[in-house]
Amino acid sequence: MHLAKQVLYQATASPQRAALAYPGGVATYAALAGAIRTAAHQIRSVGLEHGAVVAIDVRNPLHHTALILALELCGITSVSVQTSFSIKVSWLKLDAILVDRFASPPPDVRTIAPDESWFAVNPWVPAADGPGIAEDQYFRIVLSSGTTGIPKCVGLKPRVIERYLLHGYVWPLVSGWRILSMLGFSTSAFMVPLTAVAWGGLACFAASPEEILHTIRLFGVTQLFVASMQLQGLIDSQAGGYEPCPSLRMVNVSGSRIPSGLLMKTRAQLCNNVVISYGSTECGLVTTVRAAAVEGVETAAGYAMPWARVEVVDENGTVLAPGEEGRLRVCSDEMAEYVAGRPEDRNLAPDGWFYPGDIGSVRADGLVMITGRSAELINRGGSIVAPELVEEVLVAKAEIAQAAVFGVTNDKGFEEIWAAVVPRQPYRDEEVLQFCRQRLVEKTPDVLISVDAIPRTDNGKVMRNRLREIAVQRRKASMPRI
Repeated sequence: MHLAKQVLYQATASPQRAALAYPGGVATYAALAGAIRTAAHQIRSVGLEHGAVVAIDVRNPLHHTALILALELCGITSVSVQTSFSIKVSWLKLDAILVDRFASPPPDVRTIAPDESWFAVNPWVPAADGPGIAEDQYFRIVLSSGTTGIPKCVGLKPRVIERYLLHGYVWPLVSGWRILSMLGFSTSAFMVPLTAVAWGGLACFAASPEEILHTIRLFGVTQLFVASMQLQGLIDSQAGGYEPCPSLRMVNVSGSRIPSGLLMKTRAQLCNNVVISYGSTECGLVTTVRAAAVEGVETAAGYAMPWARVEVVDENGTVLAPGEEGRLRVCSDEMAEYVAGRPEDRNLAPDGWFYPGDIGSVRADGLVMITGRSAELINRGGSIVAPELVEEVLVAKAEIAQAAVFGVTNDKGFEEIWAAVVPRQPYRDEEVLQFCRQRLVEKTPDVLISVDAIPRTDNGKVMRNRLREIAVQRRKASMPRI
């Protein structure tokens, strides 16, 4: 299936139907189709050729959507990025990057800055036609850090995209439904808004919690796709009082467990029908379950989808009995592959199984439970963070001599990113955090603490448990006495 041609078909059948809604306005299918045609024409005119790999760092949702589909139409692989730092650490090889005027592109990649003329409806632009993505070519590359916390390039070929459409995304996205995804284009959840417009629905975009709630009410959004920590932000924004969202029929939560208190508030204030999903860029949607069916079981991740198998093994690879805790492994029809220089490096499941790095169990009735991670990774509301990656950025700041990063669970049940730093000279927390945000986005530390030295073992390994103890002590000391 060619997604671009599917959207162009919707524009022919229902040109005046709303396709995209975002803070800048509303785009009909006719406007979206016009933007795709013009963007495809501009892409060819700047010399980007079939088979190229092009990154997109563009904030406007209409422009970003049009570029993904226009590149597909031209037979060009696209990848959505948030910062040039992610390109550097993933070793992604690009032919060009499309950026808006707010971005800071990498210095060694051809930079193209699309302006408004790239997306204007122009009757003189030739009909939008092209070779499309070949079967052995990647439609999209997504930077995943699910197993190590370090961005890796995961390639999604057309067969995987078709399975996404037929499996995990199409069942709730029937024609006419209206969705809002907070998960972003840079994750595998980019398929949520693309599937909505491919089937004639409305894809909505918003940034702040206030904008999101306003968009839900204004456009009658029926389905909300959100990570658990983002959901907490929505609920917190209603602390002074809330208005109901009567159009919502489902809230789909992914990324990490939902604390029971947050689940209760979500069902009371947003929508009673909450669905828990578990999966990864590498193997797609793996499990899902309605929260009401597993009420009180906070570690529940859902039941395996018909196209996926989940097993639990010990360190030797022996399959464990139901209820026993060990390493999770997944086999799925939606399996993607790593994009690497050598073909032999592209198989993310050499033994047929993908190991996402999670610890858990599978009950006798098939319910998958996630209880932790197999390494010192931090799960910040669904964003998997490698401490070493954050430490690398922190010590690049002139004022910081050493850094050690670790996870601390807050009073709401979410894991936060804490960083202990040894200063080289006086620093301001906000300046250091802003430095990190420009490179790490959602992987930026939540809290900085200053220490005289990083506690280490005799062989130099950071004692992260000791740092957690220090963090807890300092947090208690800063609490007001009753």
